Amino acid sequence: MHNAKRSAGPAGSRPSGLVRRAGWGGIVAAAMAAHAMAADWPQWCGTHGKNLVSAEKNLPSSFVPGEKRAKERTVDLGTAENVRWGVKLCDAIYSTPAVVNGKVFVGGMESGNGVFFCVDAATGKTLWQWKAPTRQVPKAIDGFSLGIHGIPAQMGVCASAAVDGGRVYFVDHRFDVVCLDAQGSPPGPEAGSTRVVWRLDMWEDLGVIPCDATNGSPLIDGDLVYVQTSNGVDRNTFQDPASEVRRKLPAPHAPNLIVLDKRTGRLVARDDLDIADAILHGQWSSPSLGKVGSRKLIFYGGGDGVLYALEALDAVPDKPVRLKTVWRHDCVPPEYKQFGGIHPVIHYCLGDRRVKGTLNKNDGQFVGMSEIIATPVFLNDRVYVAIGRDPAHGRGRGALLCIDATQTGDTTKTGRIWTYQGLDRTLSTVSVADGLVYVSDVAGRLHCVDQATGKCYWVHDARCEVWGSTLVADGKVYMPHAKGLTVLAAGKQLQVLSQVSLGAKFFASPVVANGVLYVASTGGWLWAVAPSPKAPAGKDATGRKPAAQGAEESPGRISPSAPDRFGWVEAAGRRWSHLSTRRGDLPLPGDSRQQTAALIADLDNDGLNDMVLGFRQTGPAVVAYRRTKAGWERCVLEKEYLPVEAGGAAADVDGDGWTDVVFGGDWQSNQVWWWRNPGKTQWKPDVSWERRTIKKRGAAQHHDQCFADFKGLGKPQLAYWNQGAKTLFVADIPADPRRADEWPAVAVFSGSAGEGPGKYAEGIAAHDIDGDGRPELLAGNHLFRFLEQGRWSAVKIGDPGGLIQAGRFLKDARLPQIVIAPGDDSGPVKWYECRGNPWDSASWIGHDLAGRIMIHPHSLQVGDIDRDGNLDVFVAEMAKWSERKAEPDNPKAQALIFYGDGKGNFRKTVFVEGMGFHEARLADLNGDGKLDILNKPYNWDTPRVDVWLGD
Repeated sequence: MHNAKRSAGPAGSRPSGLVRRAGWGGIVAAAMAAHAMAADWPQWCGTHGKNLVSAEKNLPSSFVPGEKRAKERTVDLGTAENVRWGVKLCDAIYSTPAVVNGKVFVGGMESGNGVFFCVDAATGKTLWQWKAPTRQVPKAIDGFSLGIHGIPAQMGVCASAAVDGGRVYFVDHRFDVVCLDAQGSPPGPEAGSTRVVWRLDMWEDLGVIPCDATNGSPLIDGDLVYVQTSNGVDRNTFQDPASEVRRKLPAPHAPNLIVLDKRTGRLVARDDLDIADAILHGQWSSPSLGKVGSRKLIFYGGGDGVLYALEALDAVPDKPVRLKTVWRHDCVPPEYKQFGGIHPVIHYCLGDRRVKGTLNKNDGQFVGMSEIIATPVFLNDRVYVAIGRDPAHGRGRGALLCIDATQTGDTTKTGRIWTYQGLDRTLSTVSVADGLVYVSDVAGRLHCVDQATGKCYWVHDARCEVWGSTLVADGKVYMPHAKGLTVLAAGKQLQVLSQVSLGAKFFASPVVANGVLYVASTGGWLWAVAPSPKAPAGKDATGRKPAAQGAEESPGRISPSAPDRFGWVEAAGRRWSHLSTRRGDLPLPGDSRQQTAALIADLDNDGLNDMVLGFRQTGPAVVAYRRTKAGWERCVLEKEYLPVEAGGAAADVDGDGWTDVVFGGDWQSNQVWWWRNPGKTQWKPDVSWERRTIKKRGAAQHHDQCFADFKGLGKPQLAYWNQGAKTLFVADIPADPRRADEWPAVAVFSGSAGEGPGKYAEGIAAHDIDGDGRPELLAGNHLFRFLEQGRWSAVKIGDPGGLIQAGRFLKDARLPQIVIAPGDDSGPVKWYECRGNPWDSASWIGHDLAGRIMIHPHSLQVGDIDRDGNLDVFVAEMAKWSERKAEPDNPKAQALIFYGDGKGNFRKTVFVEGMGFHEARLADLNGDGKLDILNKPYNWDTPRVDVWLGD
């Protein structure tokens, strides 16, 4: 074998030799326990075909990682949910675990060293660990500048291991293939003695010069171990793209794929590929294996962007041989190579956003050369693989291919079944399940395409970088990314079930074994995730006894990273069942992180209230939740993007017996829209409701709307604010609203309605205040009465203005009372009683309800929450409203319930503290006659929806 010339190796370097039975990575032992083997996960992707799909069932759709205890290096299970254990193993984990015989095997980095752990799957206790320092390599070899100094020390052992026959095989950060005794050292005096069975040094023995890192995961077939070497070239960012150095490989004769005798580590075969001049950067694709006809093939994704099928060995040969290439398929679409005749390597470099003169604007539009980093997936005579680039190079066009594995020779023109080009560059290996293919791209988008045709069904944008790969199991798609983990429903309809924050990036991939999901973060933490046991009788969902009814309220402190008050909780003197998208009780509404509107209405005429939510930033713009026997079913009313503002109203606009919905545009739009309810028999998950305009010109922003028969016409009118015009309008429903594109509207009021400096008027409601049997219009801090066509009278109630509601807090009073909260501003919350003529401002007397300044109390509702016959008031603050920072603006935000006694007295209770509320709604959501609470934060821990069902 060729050996490239080098300067002196690392301290402690040893004589050259192909195989050694002793290594110098230390193994630290601890107590061990035996476990029966069941559905293990013995290698990268679980099986030889490398399809990231599992048949495991009863997996959680969400989990709460729990609070991390730094000193103990464990998580507090009392604050976790659906977590068996969580442990901090090291500084960073980039590798994906393997699970065999009750043990979890995973690599990582600790203090710049590579580490490898064997962990008890039942407890998370470390049984033993292996450790070795990072190799010291020269800065240049034969004039080639090397850049592999930092990454091995940052990532440590980043390749996934394979476990077979009591041994564990992995590629380490020192460019070695290592075989360890999976049992590790026995406990006792011998603990710490080395248990390395053999080790092959690809740097010294094979002349391999890796690019960035060695991350090829071993593939074991019988007595053979297939390993890709990561041989490549680190094309220095500061070199001229046209430099000859960029065209050359430092080790052109080194192997790309090797085969070892798994018993001894002896080299028995290598590839016969002559691709040194075509390798673009590194080689990071791990091999897969499949049987095509009577022949076993190894599928290898080359650093030249070509997928190769090589004939697998039947047995261990006596002497080293060359693997025969059966077919090759160029995975880079031809149009990605058309670049004015520029050399492909230069073209590749100009696609790096970091180089001088780059043509890549990092917007995902750059079209150019890519290599294969993902692992090829073999299934039913087809291979599925995507192309991509080093994430540091920036965004660019990728491609996902489906290739016929039965052909021979160059199959580039004849073997391609379909190509999907709707994704960015990717590192991710696909998951193929139930006729669908799932793959993430580096830009953070998860694509679901048809297995037979490549047609895209949906794309979910996590809005953060993705290095790992999806796992499909139990009807769910687990998507790792830089913000944690997103869980989606598997299928042709996009449905986000939950999002989990790990407190660090999740750049490995999730795996499942024996009913447990394993999740590792770049922060060095490893979690074992499984459904929490059901609470015993008499205990709540956390396993604790509920507080006695009527006990003193202790606020539930909920944070985005560890919400710990789910299930049955005691709040504001009542027991509630707290359900949330954070733990999968409800499906996530969509991808938007700006949740603006909320509305309650019975859309399907089943006698139960449904929840309607509006969003901006991205589609879907409007979704509804229908109550079913199993919980809530998500339905999309508007799948496109619209800048929906807070507010919303519902009424049967077209008189067909079905309730329709109305929302207005925000500061970006001068429109107000209504959506026609087609009737529940016509609802289709992927089809938006018919949308028509109510207003389509004039000023922008329409925060708050309501329907009521203000004029006494026997049918409702629509009242709405137009903040851009500082005007309140009332519009009549046209005779044929489906044909009208604008409703005739009359300005009721213009000017200030109690808003603070720099703020806008908001808040709207309808209530019969003067007792004439016709509802009045309440808006801001004013009360409005219709007099005759085109004329309205107005009276100011008090200061400040904002969200406004009315009800009888004084049962013996002649007229109802009014309560006002400052909404998007800060100030007191007051309730007002009328002691005279309601159309005389001086008659309205205000009372401070909260006893303090409330900060952005953007939720105000009135109802008999405790069912004592007296009206109560629900007021809640926002925790976050700023867009440019991640931390909350108001971390101690409170949701308060003021229990009324019907005599003007209120008992203040804290419902929840530390959670963001926005446009919360008070309504019976499950048909039991009791008032429940719906909350959707604006941009705190979003997307998120919470429901509290009253006991």
